[in-house]
Amino acid sequence: MTYRHTSILLPCHGLEDFPTHHEGKDADGLLAAWTALWHPVLLASTGAVPSWYRVESPPTDLEARLIVVPGVCQHLTPPGFSQLVAVARGRLITGNLRREHLLERILGPAAGAREAPSSDLVGDFLALGYAYLQVQLLTRQMRYATHLDDARLSTEAVSGARAAVAGDEQTARERLTACFDLLVQERAHYYTVNAYILDLLLAAPTTGGSLEDYLAAHVPVNLLLTGELLASVAESQPRFTEALRQAVGTGMVGLVGGQWTDDRVPLLACETVLRGFQRGLQLFDQHLQSRPRVFGRRQFGVSPLVPQLLRRLGYEGAIHAVLSQGRYPEGAQIKFRWEGPDRSALDTIGRTPLDVSQPGTFLALAKKLGATMDVDHVATLFFVHWPGGACTWYYDLRRAARYGSMLGKFVTAQQYFRDTDYPAQVERFRADQYQSPYLAQAVARRVPDPISTSVRYWRRRALCDAAGSLEMLASVVRGRPHGAASAVADDVDRAADGGVDDLLDQRLRAAVDVAAAHLADGIPRRSAAAEAGYLVMNPSSFVRREVCDVAGLETLPAVEKPIYAAASDGRHKHVVADVPPMGFAWIAGSRRARRTRAGQPLAEDGLLRNEYFEAHVDPRTGGLRAMYSYARRGNCLSQQLAIRASQARRSVPSAPYSRMVADRSDVTAQTAVFGEITTEGHLLHPRGEKVLARFRQRFRVWRGRRVLELHIQLEPVMPSGDHPWNSYYACRFAWADEGASVWRGVNQLREKAEAKRFEAPNYIDIEEGDRRVTILTGGLPYHRRVHERMLDSLLIVKGERARVFDIGIGIDLKSSAQESLAFLAPLPVVQQVAAPPAGSTSGWLFHIDSRNVVATWWAPVVVDGEVRGVRVRLLETAGRSTRATLRGFRPFLAGCRRDFVGGNLGSCSVADGALAIEMMANEWTEVEATWTATGEVL
Repeated sequence: MTYRHTSILLPCHGLEDFPTHHEGKDADGLLAAWTALWHPVLLASTGAVPSWYRVESPPTDLEARLIVVPGVCQHLTPPGFSQLVAVARGRLITGNLRREHLLERILGPAAGAREAPSSDLVGDFLALGYAYLQVQLLTRQMRYATHLDDARLSTEAVSGARAAVAGDEQTARERLTACFDLLVQERAHYYTVNAYILDLLLAAPTTGGSLEDYLAAHVPVNLLLTGELLASVAESQPRFTEALRQAVGTGMVGLVGGQWTDDRVPLLACETVLRGFQRGLQLFDQHLQSRPRVFGRRQFGVSPLVPQLLRRLGYEGAIHAVLSQGRYPEGAQIKFRWEGPDRSALDTIGRTPLDVSQPGTFLALAKKLGATMDVDHVATLFFVHWPGGACTWYYDLRRAARYGSMLGKFVTAQQYFRDTDYPAQVERFRADQYQSPYLAQAVARRVPDPISTSVRYWRRRALCDAAGSLEMLASVVRGRPHGAASAVADDVDRAADGGVDDLLDQRLRAAVDVAAAHLADGIPRRSAAAEAGYLVMNPSSFVRREVCDVAGLETLPAVEKPIYAAASDGRHKHVVADVPPMGFAWIAGSRRARRTRAGQPLAEDGLLRNEYFEAHVDPRTGGLRAMYSYARRGNCLSQQLAIRASQARRSVPSAPYSRMVADRSDVTAQTAVFGEITTEGHLLHPRGEKVLARFRQRFRVWRGRRVLELHIQLEPVMPSGDHPWNSYYACRFAWADEGASVWRGVNQLREKAEAKRFEAPNYIDIEEGDRRVTILTGGLPYHRRVHERMLDSLLIVKGERARVFDIGIGIDLKSSAQESLAFLAPLPVVQQVAAPPAGSTSGWLFHIDSRNVVATWWAPVVVDGEVRGVRVRLLETAGRSTRATLRGFRPFLAGCRRDFVGGNLGSCSVADGALAIEMMANEWTEVEATWTATGEVL
């Protein structure tokens, strides 16, 4: 049967009210009905492009007419219409059919004597039908009248179709190009600049084969990869890796990503985040000879630190959109400048991507494209999908894009950021605007230790940083490079989400011990008799007031610098010493009479005190009843242990908590420098005497230290529920002022904490006027605000095996960031029988004068096998700009800033052998400082 006309019936009065709202099968059936009629065999047979009619007013000339009625409106066809079509020897096809099935029904009788064109050419004609519809809809969406020359388009399409049927593919493509050019001209009447399509493919170790079609399609596409995945693919699929390398080189594939893996960035130290990027980018260089210039990741995992990190790694843009669970904030524009707290910024795409697996996305494509043309400075459609996971209409759009940009230009991400206009919109997102799924995911996936995994990581990271800094100090003291702590650091970073690893912990402790021993051996000594002593080394960039047990000394040291206090209880000899930054303190016994004055005891029944605060332990509950600062009146903080009962609803502010009841409260240690109270008891059901858990809490205070230490042991009887944010064991804190400001550490930066749920593995500051109380979380990551003046620090949720926890409470700390790092691990100590260090019994090798600046990494500068200086990364932690001065045990001759790929960012001023470094608030920068080969020692 040969058709004279082809038509589609639609449930609309005109294209202005075309039904773009349908989803799923209805959308698929509607698009299939429209585009199938653009098959070249049908165009060649009828000599015209398809027509459309309102379903309630079908055409009256039905002879040899093919009529398709999609499922969305088949119920609206006039009664008896099918019989009329049959009588007129036409053909009526109704219902939602997939396009290939619809074409089988149509072309069965129509193919006849004609030879079918190639499937690739047929696909281009069908794509023309799709593009024609969307351009017509877009014209109306943009509130313009159409200027499209329909007669010419029909002539060109029919001419091309007849050439295709005749086997003249070159002519067919020329005529197709003319048709698409008409559509480009139509759109240019109302939108003259390019609209862009950013197409992002996700990858897995098994997707290499399915990606090959994209590499050969000659339409730009982007591939999201981690370094770990790339290494796996390169090993298992070398041919695909080579094809990918070539496609990247020709600009057909854009690389997005660059991290080693999608780790939990907000819960990590900034150095771990950086090392993850460096390791991943190295693999891209190795396998593809190219690295991503646009950042993106599939799993949740960005923080306010990321913009400046990306800038210093050479990135040109970022995709700021979560592609799995979690929530990212969106900008007012799809393209904006993403600014970090240090005012570093880079161009960013930040909008939820379109789902290309859904036909409804492409039915309403003109509406979505019109919306971005109306609102966004750079009109952009953003697609994300797995290879092979897109619907038919996505491929139609890609085919159309090979002929013209009437519906948008497919580009690589790097091309997008380089070619599009500079965005005027600047967005600076707070940490609270990100909602992490980490805890809920871990519990749902039955991951062991959802909470203590973070605690282990931070303790290991502290030891790792100590080993690296001590190695650097040993290298500069000895004049030659020493050690290999970086290997252990890599293992620590890889195990950030891992479980218990006793071997790794042993290697870490061994690395610290070896580095400390090398440094101790390199420190010059006096020409004096050897004596028993302890060499305490400080690998931190700030002074540490450290407690040491010097039981190996016959007598206590004299209380004079660097010794702040010393006392013995018969079993232990405790010393509180001030250890200089990046330096050491020598502690040896003395028979001189100066000792810590007895004064008031640091512990008595229910009370702990020192120079800075008093802590009242409640004998009824076993918790902290009140904590007072001598500088100001009023209770600073109270604490209890509790179980929050599981609730059916996600968030129940009035959910019942357990009751804390103490069985005993005892003073368990009392000296001139040390006091301790231990409580034991039960957590009981809020409406009865049922025991839900047993607890033991140890409160400890030291002379000269502003931190009250809490050592918690919990033995749960009742298991936690499936919803970890509503069913947990917690350490509960309460303060008096509902208007207090709460701050937290995120990647060691200080961020406001106003969200009900947040992560803070380092510290939480509670500020009431000029009084500040700091909770040192010791790696505990998850916290929940309850009402305006209470906070739950989660200890145990479902799947958590840890039962011992350490938390600190600081009063008016000089630097919360510094104290939080110091709280994670004690200083390394080497017990020796040796002569005291030359000169003073304490000293520093490097010194930074700004309390709000911490060093996160040190390394020696080595020239011809000789150490000629140091490189250090400095982080401003208090959110205020500063001028930091770096001094060394040798005068510096020169200094410069570097980015994180080795580029020189400019010199630093040097005065009197010290480097002056201007730092923005929250800035993280790398500095290189050098001295001469025969530099003078200070």
